[in-house]
Amino acid sequence: DGGNNFYASSFVGGNGLSNNFNGAKANNSNYEDIVNLTLTKGEWILHGCVGMTSTAITTAGDVIGGISTTSGNSAAGLTDGVNRSYAGHAGTSGLSASVNVSGFRATVTTATQIFYLKMKHDNKPHQRNDE
Repeated sequence: DGGNNFYASSFVGGNGLSNNFNGAKANNSNYEDIVNLTLTKGEWILHGCVGMTSTAITTAGDVIGGISTTSGNSAAGLTDGVNRSYAGHAGTSGLSASVNVSGFRATVTTATQIFYLKMKHDNKPHQRNDE
């Protein structure tokens, strides 16, 4: 399995938080929360990276990574090129793919808010806004 990393730095002051997960997650066509960060009130820049090695997926498609405040199998709040990115996957067992979501600016207006680094394998290659 690929390494999955999630990092946030405050827009003012440079305080950093990070979280990572290395291990197995189910590979299917549903969004899954890989890791999360709880951020405090303020301006933040979020960066995430998700990766996978296909051992069970043999269908070509896209590996999709995103950052959202909605947990679970949901694309709510994800926007292509802003906080959702894609990488093509050939569907050959043993190949790896990774996706970076970087420079997403988020404003937290409450005391704390949870952000989720999400991942999905979509077997409809290169389709966008299909959720």
